Amino acid sequence: MADHFQLKCRECGKLWGNEPRSFCDECLSPLEVSYDMDAARGLFTRKNIEAGPTNLWRYSALLPLAEGFQSTLPTGFTPLVEARHLSQRLGTRNLYVKNDAVCFPTLSFKDRVVASRWRRRAGLDSRS
Repeated sequence: MADHFQLKCRECGKLWGNEPRSFCDECLSPLEVSYDMDAARGLFTRKNIEAGPTNLWRYSALLPLAEGFQSTLPTGFTPLVEARHLSQRLGTRNLYVKNDAVCFPTLSFKDRVVASRWRRRAGLDSRS
């Protein structure tokens, strides 16, 4: 998927490719991942998502990861819990909240972010 995304400055719009950086050297603004959505649509389909593992890595086609990465960490896929009372209080229907207190290897809500960043860093180190 590395050919279908790159880093882009949030302020000035400068493209930085897939370099390991977090801010723009031109204007010092943070960088965001920018996707070639036409290319991603062909790879990121409901069928491909459902065929993936029942964790964060089923979405790997849209994560900024090195090509062909494999992970043994079962990160993500925390349960959604129906919030009936909160739903009634807010006047909504079918309100669910993520239960981030369970299902993480380290029992931390940061597992999804840290796992994808760790894999990205490992992929960069293996190419050098």
